[in-house]
Amino acid sequence: MKLKHALAPVLLGTLLPSCHGCSDEKPYTPFGTTTALPSAEVSAPAPSASASASASASAASSAEPALRAPSGATEWQLGERKLEAPPGYVFEQAVEASFGGDGTEAVVWLVADATDAGPRSLGELWLYPAAGTPKKLLELPGFVPSGPGCKLTSNLVRSGPHTVTLDTHGECTGSLIARSPVGALVVVEPHADAPVLLTLRVAAPAPGEVLALRVISADRDGDGRDDIDVMVTGGAAGTAGVSAKSGATSLPEASAPLVWLDRAAGISRDAAEPQHALVHLAQTTAAHAKTKKLADDVLRAVSNERRLLASLCAEGSTPRIFDTDGEPVTCGSLSAVVDALATAEVTANLAAGRVLEAFGVLTRDGWYFGKTSASVRQKLERQLLDAVEPVTALVKILEPVPAGLERAPRYSPLAFDAGGNVSVQTAAGVVRMQPDGSAPSSPDPAAARSLDVLAAPGQRFAGVTYSCDRSEVALALDGAPPLTTTLLSPRPGACGHAPFWASSAPPPLAAGGGQLRALVGGAVVGNAPDEPVPAGAARSANRVWTVVPTSFGLLIDGSAHRLVNLGTSVAQPLELTDCVVSAAGKSSACVYKRRAILIQVP
Repeated sequence: MKLKHALAPVLLGTLLPSCHGCSDEKPYTPFGTTTALPSAEVSAPAPSASASASASASAASSAEPALRAPSGATEWQLGERKLEAPPGYVFEQAVEASFGGDGTEAVVWLVADATDAGPRSLGELWLYPAAGTPKKLLELPGFVPSGPGCKLTSNLVRSGPHTVTLDTHGECTGSLIARSPVGALVVVEPHADAPVLLTLRVAAPAPGEVLALRVISADRDGDGRDDIDVMVTGGAAGTAGVSAKSGATSLPEASAPLVWLDRAAGISRDAAEPQHALVHLAQTTAAHAKTKKLADDVLRAVSNERRLLASLCAEGSTPRIFDTDGEPVTCGSLSAVVDALATAEVTANLAAGRVLEAFGVLTRDGWYFGKTSASVRQKLERQLLDAVEPVTALVKILEPVPAGLERAPRYSPLAFDAGGNVSVQTAAGVVRMQPDGSAPSSPDPAAARSLDVLAAPGQRFAGVTYSCDRSEVALALDGAPPLTTTLLSPRPGACGHAPFWASSAPPPLAAGGGQLRALVGGAVVGNAPDEPVPAGAARSANRVWTVVPTSFGLLIDGSAHRLVNLGTSVAQPLELTDCVVSAAGKSSACVYKRRAILIQVP
């Protein structure tokens, strides 16, 4: 049967090797849904020609899977023909079709006979023509891990009128280098002088993620040759193909094509992709962000699109897809993607009433593939400022000098009690003052408390890890494994060659039971018991208010959203540290230039 178009779901990494430091990985579960186009009501740019062709082909076609051979067969009766395996090999699977020769042919994947110890490749792809001598098309690529402790898993499909696609990967029990290729995706035209049209090296997905490659072979330009789209889909496991909650409206999954055009002069990559598809994807997501009931879906989509970028694009410095020479894929300028995803994240958080999280997006501006453009940054700033109540505060420098600032992360040496009185832990002990900062008491050494943040006895919060081998930020503990959060690590961030700085002293919110909650990059991350709120946390004792320095002033967020203008007293609000807030949300205290200051909202 001839196919005008065919979709080959190539799911690399279904069985993955173990890797160093990945003991907490979740099993990889591939998914195979097709890209959903935006609803007609949503205002979003049209997709590129490549994206449209890929989506329409995948929606209209199905794969032609291989036939499986009897286990250990060296002879195989296919229809009216008997195939014989070359010495030392057994049949595993085959695709029957006419690939341009005369009559029905078979492209066959053979694996080394386990009972024959002779030296040979672990797998070979052969063409058995309708008449004549069989022809070897390729051997298992040498970069696929093999040897003791490794198991080879392969899938062969007919991916176009003249092509087949082989997905093969090694699952090994030993440790492998992080992000090193474990699989090969090979597109083959059996009757071409050089049968291998395309080879991609593919690493395992990041822990807790999926990474699926699907080949669409179709003649795009009418020259009789199968051009190749490799649709790459990524994201967190269990969140692929984000489905919105508003009837017919849906958000697309995080997918983008890599495209190769097969011409008389040879095969070449279409430089327009995946950039065009990535821009369209991000802008489509942003177009849904104002709808409150879609806010969570939009935020999941933003996360998945950034995960896709990290696995797909060389620009993120953590690529998992490489060409035949081991070079990563370049995605081109991602500035429009950065702008659209930041817009989607801010807008969706504001639609859901999460003002603190919306401000955090701008705190992290520059974390993910570059900074937002000046015009988009200004637009987002206006959105944020429209969402808060601006207030002007009285700022007073407190007489006691705070101690314990040498070690971070830490609880603040400042604290409020239930009556709004403020205390400062000094080198001589704790000094207590009235709510207005007056009448300081004598230092009380007995009231001094440890500023260490303990998830459990002996498990001190030691800092933040911006991982390259996995996608998420982790909270490091002394004496215990790190705690993985849902906040994505910067890309390229510390993984690239350019300098990257992020705070190593995130304000803690709660700790206990082996868990932590803290503010990292302006986002609340982690998990911990809500009660009691520890003294010195960046949250009020009644859990109503959270205080966060921003570039615009001090955000006191809770039952209201107050942005405190600190005037000339604090010229650089982002230099504030150790901020705490009273139960009424009207007073805050912070450390600024190593002095304690009291901030009172009239």
